[in-house]
Amino acid sequence: MTQPFPPHPRGTQRVAPVRHGVFGAAIGVVSTIWLTLLSGWLGVRPGMLLAGRTNVLFQSDTFTWMGWELGSAHIQIFPISAIHPLQVILWSPPIRIVAVALGLFMPHLASLIFAGRLFVAMCAGSGIGYLAWFALRIGMRELECAVLFTMYLLFTSNSTICLPEHFGISNALLTMAFVAPIFAANSRVRYTILGIMTVLIGGTTVTNAIFPVLSAVGPALKSPRLRLAAFIAGPFLAFGAVYFLYAHTWAFHYYISLSMRWRIFHDPLGTGTYLFYFLVSPVIGPHPLIVNVFEGLMVSYDPPQGTLSMARYLVIPFIGGVAWLILLLRCTIEAYRNEAARFPLMLLLSWLAFNCVFHNVWGDDLSLYAPHWSWALMALVVMGAPRLPRRFVLVTALLVIVAQVPALLEIKKALETITI
Repeated sequence: MTQPFPPHPRGTQRVAPVRHGVFGAAIGVVSTIWLTLLSGWLGVRPGMLLAGRTNVLFQSDTFTWMGWELGSAHIQIFPISAIHPLQVILWSPPIRIVAVALGLFMPHLASLIFAGRLFVAMCAGSGIGYLAWFALRIGMRELECAVLFTMYLLFTSNSTICLPEHFGISNALLTMAFVAPIFAANSRVRYTILGIMTVLIGGTTVTNAIFPVLSAVGPALKSPRLRLAAFIAGPFLAFGAVYFLYAHTWAFHYYISLSMRWRIFHDPLGTGTYLFYFLVSPVIGPHPLIVNVFEGLMVSYDPPQGTLSMARYLVIPFIGGVAWLILLLRCTIEAYRNEAARFPLMLLLSWLAFNCVFHNVWGDDLSLYAPHWSWALMALVVMGAPRLPRRFVLVTALLVIVAQVPALLEIKKALETITI
């Protein structure tokens, strides 16, 4: 698809086209500021635990990642190789430039840590602003846009996105790889964009390269059946590529073996609970756990050697989670009814299905990887919300927001209980 799909009459454009960019940019700036403040509020500061070791929040390697990117002995304790091939090559130079500029006004260690926080927030904020611009372009009104993107800023997955790690960068790149081709002037521009994004996305997170590849292949297949077959086959090809790397490279063999869990086989009856967590926890997290890992205590939603439990979604989180699922389902149905939106809709659903299966068999902590698909959940809402009544969108979004705030506060409270 190379042209923006038309909005439903119910979502008639209320924002002048000249204001789209300004409104989207404003949301992007607010998002950058919010994510920068959020990382500081969570404790990514000199002398704090999140800036002192790995595996403090959802198994994040914030401490080591900053060491790779900034090359500082003040941050990195031990040298280990980055599993994603181009992370350091792509992102180290701009982060170091930010650190040098901040070093003119801040102590050395503080400038290094703040540079990591600010750069990732700028990347993630740009992706959020771009998605907001997309929402306005396809017919979303300003009020709904402001409320829905307030909800998006309060996603629990932003507690990982805001950290100086590759997740916030991947989140932004995937968002841009979804939106930009829709408005490409022609197929040559579209393929150029997706070619560049494949290198950037795959270099930052190897498995995510499948998304721009599917986006490039889909429009070349004119038959809806062929497109569906490609979307089904794509994840299997990705699994095949992962297996090849696993079998032929020591680094991938080590990392894949380390986190292989096969949840779907060990706990098949828990598949429904896992699906609920997959769709809801990036938006509204459950009550967190404090678990013991090799480095010390860690905040997690995933019990070690255990199963996910619906018992940790009680009262407010559960009500908010149900409201979110209703909003998500209604928006997905409305997007499907818009024939011109079928391809991007199928692309998003295929991406969600791939991540749901992949992280059901591999990965220790579901919430650590949620930034890879949380943007797709929001994109589904964006595609369908302009076609829904304003009152429904606002009421369900506000119910979600009411549940999101306690979820973030609980993460902060849990982090404060960890002292070693």
